[in-house]
Amino acid sequence: MPKMKDLAINGGKPVHTKPWRDGDFHIPQELKALEKLLSGPALPMARGPAVMAYREQLQKFYGVKHAVPVSSGSAALHVALYAAG
Repeated sequence: MPKMKDLAINGGKPVHTKPWRDGDFHIPQELKALEKLLSGPALPMARGPAVMAYREQLQKFYGVKHAVPVSSGSAALHVALYAAG
């Protein structure tokens, strides 16, 4: 097991040496969709038409009865734990 002094942050050899990614963060289709939503009169709420359409697409894509789009990984964990009981 590595010791604290062996960690890259403490001068040890980094495990990952290349950038995680390069190039554009969003593809053009995503940028168009984001621009359309963000240029509207108000941001869509949790049950707005764009979110509901996204939810339906998730359900079809994964072949599931229910899908819950969330705003973050933390929210996803909360939903998963609540659903698990």
